[in-house]
Amino acid sequence: MHGFTFGRFFGLELLEVCYGLKLRVQANADYGLSKALRTVFCCHKEGSLSMDSIRDKLALERTRLANERTFLAYVRTALSLIAGAAILFEFFSTSPSYLVVAWFLAVMGVIVFFIGIYRFRAVRSELRVESETTDPG
Repeated sequence: MHGFTFGRFFGLELLEVCYGLKLRVQANADYGLSKALRTVFCCHKEGSLSMDSIRDKLALERTRLANERTFLAYVRTALSLIAGAAILFEFFSTSPSYLVVAWFLAVMGVIVFFIGIYRFRAVRSELRVESETTDPG
């Protein structure tokens, strides 16, 4: 088979590239095809990318998306800890033991948030370096 076909299969986009090779790419419903997939589609049509290069580019894009999801999980956890602290401050402020727990939750929420920011930036910079070494263009 020559050329490209797109189809849907249980919420996954299937990209069928020459010789029947299928690459599964999770599509974002709001944005359609991701930037990397559009790049792969255009470059492969022109013959400037090999299948290994396509696989590497898609793997980098998946890792970038996973990094964003992990960061959002850190933010969600931090907000949950801070919300728990706010509830303890609001409804149990007369009990000193609850105040200690509330302060602990609030501090841990802030720490988790900053750890998430640090990890997100560290992984993003590593991915940027990796992307520059694999695609010097």
